[in-house]
Amino acid sequence: LVFSYFNLLTYFNSECMVHMMACRAYAFLQLTACIGADLLAPQSVVEHGPSFRGVLIDRQNYSRALCLDGSSPCFYLRTPAKPSRKFLIFFEGGGFCTSEEDCKNRSRTDWGTTRNKCLDSEAGRKFAGRVIQSDDPSINPLTHNWNHVFVRYCDGGYFAGEREGTSPRHGLYYRGRYITEAVFHTLSSSYGLNTATDVIIGGCSAGAIRTISHVDAMSGMLRNLVDNHEVRIAAIADSGYYLDDTGFYGNWSDFSSEPHADGTMGFTRSKEYATSSTGQNGTALLNEACLADVQSRSLGPNYCLVGSVAAQFVSTPLFLWQSRFDSDQLLCDRPASSAREIARGWALGDARVENYYAHQMARYLEGSFLNNKYLPRGAFLDSCRRHCDSDYTAASPLQNRFHVLPQDCTSKLTPLQAFQTWYEREFEQVYYHQTEPFFSAENAYDRCTAYACCKPAEGLCTQSRVWRRLWI
Repeated sequence: LVFSYFNLLTYFNSECMVHMMACRAYAFLQLTACIGADLLAPQSVVEHGPSFRGVLIDRQNYSRALCLDGSSPCFYLRTPAKPSRKFLIFFEGGGFCTSEEDCKNRSRTDWGTTRNKCLDSEAGRKFAGRVIQSDDPSINPLTHNWNHVFVRYCDGGYFAGEREGTSPRHGLYYRGRYITEAVFHTLSSSYGLNTATDVIIGGCSAGAIRTISHVDAMSGMLRNLVDNHEVRIAAIADSGYYLDDTGFYGNWSDFSSEPHADGTMGFTRSKEYATSSTGQNGTALLNEACLADVQSRSLGPNYCLVGSVAAQFVSTPLFLWQSRFDSDQLLCDRPASSAREIARGWALGDARVENYYAHQMARYLEGSFLNNKYLPRGAFLDSCRRHCDSDYTAASPLQNRFHVLPQDCTSKLTPLQAFQTWYEREFEQVYYHQTEPFFSAENAYDRCTAYACCKPAEGLCTQSRVWRRLWI
């Protein structure tokens, strides 16, 4: 039962949550073992210090900012005991919707409405407070004493939809861009963001994808709102570096054994509704350089919602925290036969797929994102089987099985310590990583319960590459 609940929590907070048929089949099998559990509840949080309080967006001042069902968006805010002019703005993850019908189903969940759930202190405790939002300096050395903002995800389109009126059949609102603007303006007018000296934008899963894809546009918004022209803006994206599934699987497909007619597959194709003018129309915040590139290759703007595609064009200082063996990506970015094997046997499937994905993850990150040492980029690539920080924040024994955050092989820094080092050294490009363990059919799922995965033992690490430069 505990094992099943762990997988469901990861699944329901994942990027593939809303559309992947293999995932749905898998979740249904897991559901039979979890009768009575609160399956749609967000993951438990790390309890440290003051709790987050809900802030509902003022409907009169921001009438266009609406969740899918027309409810007002909200965010959770925690201010430190000692006033600070530094802000961490973190966007919730939770997949995306691929059609109007899909968005309608989503509008009935916490990822489509905030009705009766924003100002509740218990809701704030559940929704906000990931590891990066801990106020414990031993866990979160950089931002533990900053103003922390957690933005609820209720539009299903990466906080970027910009469609006037409502959807034709179900009267839904696709207003993610206006939600983003309303959150920034509210923080600026009422909570001191206009006086900020430092702002970090972050997110996990879909929240990380929106961070990667939109951070340059959001940086521009913030600079127009903050009085201090020297405000320092950077970003951290956890578990958002999804690979372009058209680029390395050949004729393997997420949904079937055959590719789609246009050669695209899986996530890339399914994001079309988020950018289409007949769907969410969410293109205005996309990275301009990425849009120009995909257009030159006769590809659609949906490609710029793929983390590994968009990340290479980001100019804002960006730090990626990513697992080679991301549990969501391994479930959904894989051949259908392997996904079916998971659904049947609750095992990871073909170890060749796991290792292939891990190697491709490292290859893309090193060759595309970190290919220019003079750009303000950093990365921590761990070998833990995880998605977001669920393995460190949740309450069950299995979910807490790592006990500590993973460590880099050479420096022994955790991801958040590495992030602090990168930030305080003026974004000198760094690459922290662990040597990946090779999964096997016998111990595939449990491989990362060992310290050899998340706290590598002597002799299991390769040398990290650390590039240093002066960023001006």
